[in-house]
Amino acid sequence: MTSTLHSQTNPYEGVESPENFPNQEAEDTYRKAVLDKSLQQLAFIREHFSQAQNLIEACCGNGRLLMALAQHVRVAKGFDLSNSRINFANKWISDWGIDNITIWQDDILMPSDNAKVDADLALCITGSFGYFDAITANGGELAALNLARMLRPGGSLVMELYQHPNEIQACKANADGHLRTWSRLSESDPFALYLSDYHFVEATDILEHKKIFIAKRGDIDDTRQEMLRIYSKQELMNLLSVHFEKLCFYKNWQSEPYAEGDEYMILTATRKS
Repeated sequence: MTSTLHSQTNPYEGVESPENFPNQEAEDTYRKAVLDKSLQQLAFIREHFSQAQNLIEACCGNGRLLMALAQHVRVAKGFDLSNSRINFANKWISDWGIDNITIWQDDILMPSDNAKVDADLALCITGSFGYFDAITANGGELAALNLARMLRPGGSLVMELYQHPNEIQACKANADGHLRTWSRLSESDPFALYLSDYHFVEATDILEHKKIFIAKRGDIDDTRQEMLRIYSKQELMNLLSVHFEKLCFYKNWQSEPYAEGDEYMILTATRKS
């Protein structure tokens, strides 16, 4: 197994490339927008894990949550497979003169020694955990093991999964098994329109999602596809309980309890001693 397998499930590679920001003002506007998206996650983490001072984020993307957390922790580390996102994050860190965040390119299924940090808190959000079983057999088990290895005994885990209940229901209802949607993106985004083609494979509980982005300047990017393993609450409990205990499930970042059929599944857990 190699990281090249991830190319088919790395739908944001290149989205934050320098050419997508015509000037510094556009990049600053985008930074503010993604920081604003992190406020609820920041509040949740501060409420539940205010004592955590050494944290690591797997699949950290553009680094937005680490940037939001920087002033609240002693050390923040993160990694992602996408080279363009790592470059974006490190430029942001440099521009703002942040000295307690380190971000590098790495693979959660085959992490380097940089990821062995004995952290107080490990994060894996924005649905990233759903990728791993779709990449390779037992990918979820391997990712759970490696997340546990990043933590000290008694350290905490926060995960967020996207459940897509409405999209899955629509796929099942349509004769061809697909759902096609589009949405207009915010003014701060380098892209104007976002088109989606969903297909749910019931035999494997994998949601295939082909993405098309149309840039404000008219360019079309139709190369992005992700595959997400959709877990039930019980499946995740069985998977994570090998290495974790005290699992709690929420439907949102306001800590409301999760129920099957909710759009999001957010969970916290403690690494076993």
